[in-house]
Amino acid sequence: MSAWFIFAALGFYPLPSKETYILGSPIISSARIYRRLSNGTLNPFNIQVQKTNKSKYRVDSISLNEEKCDGFIKHS
Repeated sequence: MSAWFIFAALGFYPLPSKETYILGSPIISSARIYRRLSNGTLNPFNIQVQKTNKSKYRVDSISLNEEKCDGFIKHS
């Protein structure tokens, strides 16, 4: 259950048996997690939330590497 909460707080959820993550609304303002690549280097994944209103909990847009995402991302 603790892993589910961490994913929920970060705003993405892994789908079982797939390499797809569904995107949601994070409850944190920012975070950085690292993924180790096959060559041993660490690849940072930054989450930055820009809230304009504390009562606003909907996602207006999501981008990864400055490209818009359509509600999901792949692990790769």
